[in-house]
Amino acid sequence: MDVHGYRKELDARPRPDDVPEDEWRRRLDKLEFARVDEWLDLRPAARHLADGRLARIVRDGIAHFAGVRYDVFAYVVMPSHMHWIFRARSDWVESEVGTDDRTPREIIMHRLKRFTGLKCNEVLGSEGAFWQAESYDHCVRDEDEFLRCIAYVENNPVKAGFVRRPEDWVYSSAHERRLGQRLGAPLFW
Repeated sequence: MDVHGYRKELDARPRPDDVPEDEWRRRLDKLEFARVDEWLDLRPAARHLADGRLARIVRDGIAHFAGVRYDVFAYVVMPSHMHWIFRARSDWVESEVGTDDRTPREIIMHRLKRFTGLKCNEVLGSEGAFWQAESYDHCVRDEDEFLRCIAYVENNPVKAGFVRRPEDWVYSSAHERRLGQRLGAPLFW
């Protein structure tokens, strides 16, 4: 079953009477996210980013506008996908977004995926879509959730069994923090 089929299955589940609608939606979203994450880590269709040259392109793409267009709080480039926690910088939004119908997040993601996709295809000698069109985004609601999300992102390579400690995964904010490096000016460094 693909992600769309699984989402339909989740949406068909009856909400318990004692659970408010917004809480039920959050629970279903978390179940969907967990399933998608399992598919990405354990059963990916493509593992292009296992090639260090391509993983560096993505890492460097994230770094390029860090502290300029957005603040990066955490990231990890996995063999088949990436996780990235960022916030668009208000000065960039005010000066650059203008009349674009997309949200700042959509603009940033589109530009990153377009640039890194072209560069990765160049290395591979291929053409066409490098990234899937869809992405999973999540709005962080409070500081506790923010810290949980950072831990989740940085622990992804550990959970997948690639390394024992988050900081051992080279293409991650945990690794950069261990080395005393940073992308842009994130709040937690």
